[in-house]
Amino acid sequence: MDQGETVSLRLIDSPAAAERMHHRGVRRLVVLQMRDVLANYVEQLPQLDQMMTYYAGLGAAAALRGQLVDLIADRAFLADTEPIRSPQAFEACLDRGWQRLAAVTDHVAAHVQRILESHHRAALALDEAQSNKAWPAATADVREQLAALVGDDFLAATPWPSLTHYPRYFEGVIHRLRKLAEGGLQRDREHQGQFTPLWQQYLTARAEFDRQGRVDSALEQYRWMLEEYRVSLFAQQLGTVIPVSPQRLAKQWALVGG
Repeated sequence: MDQGETVSLRLIDSPAAAERMHHRGVRRLVVLQMRDVLANYVEQLPQLDQMMTYYAGLGAAAALRGQLVDLIADRAFLADTEPIRSPQAFEACLDRGWQRLAAVTDHVAAHVQRILESHHRAALALDEAQSNKAWPAATADVREQLAALVGDDFLAATPWPSLTHYPRYFEGVIHRLRKLAEGGLQRDREHQGQFTPLWQQYLTARAEFDRQGRVDSALEQYRWMLEEYRVSLFAQQLGTVIPVSPQRLAKQWALVGG
């Protein structure tokens, strides 16, 4: 279990929650072992100043640096490996990570810059849209969407496969707001009416699982299916990475809590 400057052992009832906590604890061990090296890689990123400018509206520069360290550690040392459960496996993951650290750092930094830049553009589009008092429901929904995507430590906490799609999600926001400006309010209301009950259903279940300290992989999959559903409704021209429909969502929802 990750406790900042240390890690500890703790029994967890939920297997999925235990696996997630174990992974984060091992990542913290990697960071503690490689802290100076990882911090140096981050400080030498040529795009760091630009990333900090984009991140300024989300949090402190130190928080961005810390997430970059965690994300690089995760991708370089723990990606594509079996769970680390022995000192020997841990040493092996350090050796493997050393060999790909430079390449992974460049890849992660380039993608994080795209995420932060696209979020910045979406936030600016939302600020402009909020000046139109005829769209309160739509802009409130977009505001909630962005807040859900870029919560605390989102770069380090979001699963990498989902994080890779963030620029498209933010581009979807821009497309949606552009359509509103072109007179698409009625269509937007119809799409929001389709989406909102499903999102509220997810939020209610997520709150209950959080209260119980449980992680449900089916609910997590449902959450990212909903993000793809947003794209299919509000920015269909961008495409989705998986087929998504109310029927497919209902089928996935039936797996939640199972």
